[in-house]
Amino acid sequence: MVLNPPGADADVSDPRFEPEPLGPHHEVFARVHEALPDLKAHDPGWWTLARPRDGIFVEFLLSDRDPVTSFGMKVDGTDAAFDVAVDLLERLGWQGQDIAAGLPVTREGSRASFRVAAAG
Repeated sequence: MVLNPPGADADVSDPRFEPEPLGPHHEVFARVHEALPDLKAHDPGWWTLARPRDGIFVEFLLSDRDPVTSFGMKVDGTDAAFDVAVDLLERLGWQGQDIAAGLPVTREGSRASFRVAAAG
């Protein structure tokens, strides 16, 4: 899950947690597309980044809620795919939440979780 970084006292596991909006749907797409020019929009809520030669496949899943408060990002492939995702989060100032681990995504801390999921 991708969201704006929550405050230090926020509990993202709380079902009542509401992240600050990332922005209007069209602006979120524009920011991601600027960072990843080969991003393909299949419809407003489903975007993909595919670089098969590099072992990279990232899928972006958004609801039709506007403004966008969070969205899913499914990362498949090699470590390069994971790096693309983390680079995007860092560039845009957003936070990834590793749903499986229940922790914020960090480059080194989440890499092991990514490798286990990719191998499974």
